[in-house]
Amino acid sequence: LVNKFILRRTNTILSKHLPPKVVEVVCCKLSPLQQALYEHFLSSKSAAKLVSGKATQTLAAITALKKLCSHPKLIHDMIRGAKNTGHTASGFATCAGFFQEGMYGSSSRGGRGLGSMIPGWEEHSGKFAVLGRMLANLRAETKDRIVIISNYTQTL
Repeated sequence: LVNKFILRRTNTILSKHLPPKVVEVVCCKLSPLQQALYEHFLSSKSAAKLVSGKATQTLAAITALKKLCSHPKLIHDMIRGAKNTGHTASGFATCAGFFQEGMYGSSSRGGRGLGSMIPGWEEHSGKFAVLGRMLANLRAETKDRIVIISNYTQTL
């Protein structure tokens, strides 16, 4: 569904059509679910290997933590994908119990991003909760068009 709205554009193309960029740094706290998943990761064998310098999947762990900071659904999808592909979920392999059945769409349909999201899904992420409030405020107070840029298509 989201793919219908995603436009892949380079910075050069965007700068010709957009007003000058305004950068605002907004620090967001982790949601309770993100915090619980993070603490679980810290107590995992993968994290212990990282700290001891014996890890072979360091980049995968960093990527997984970046996904966790964006939204727990990315971890959910990673765990579900690991079950289907046999690839490990970089310290989150045993986190399936943190996600209620149907929390991020129907598990019977399979695939990433498929199914409907439960109401309030944006509150599962500190970043998305803040973004949701900012977008609602901007929509109510301005007629500005909004461009959201992400390095990860999954996040969109």
